[in-house]
Amino acid sequence: MNLQAELREAFSFDGRTGRGRFWVVLVLVALLSGFSEQHHGFIGGLLGLAVIWLFLAAVARRAHDRGRSFWTAALAAVPFAIGMGWFLVIPGVFGLLAAGPFFGLFTVGIGWLVFAAWWVLGGIWLLWELGIRAGEPGSNRFGPPTRDILDPQG
Repeated sequence: MNLQAELREAFSFDGRTGRGRFWVVLVLVALLSGFSEQHHGFIGGLLGLAVIWLFLAAVARRAHDRGRSFWTAALAAVPFAIGMGWFLVIPGVFGLLAAGPFFGLFTVGIGWLVFAAWWVLGGIWLLWELGIRAGEPGSNRFGPPTRDILDPQG
């Protein structure tokens, strides 16, 4: 494959990706994230958006390789969105208003425990489902399997 085809595939949400290529993308995302944090402003923002897109596309293709939709994998991110509002902000504000600073900090602490437990379980599930388990053998509704060093059946 040429570089243009590789980039098109890397940023695409269609098709399937094996475990080996998925891990390569995760390392690339980590490196690019660190690079984008060093560049503030417009360039850093564009690079950050590209890194997020690359990561989400890799998660979608890897979920497809497991026979799941992107939205199944995205459900693991629900605790992050809900947790920040429901378990941290709302209890802290209401606790502060209702019973003073001590109760506000107490409710935020409980919220953090729930949020952290949910985050850890979702992360372990994503690691197991997308990073460790092999893809479905043969074709599935998302296409034929891809050749991969960790998934040679493709």
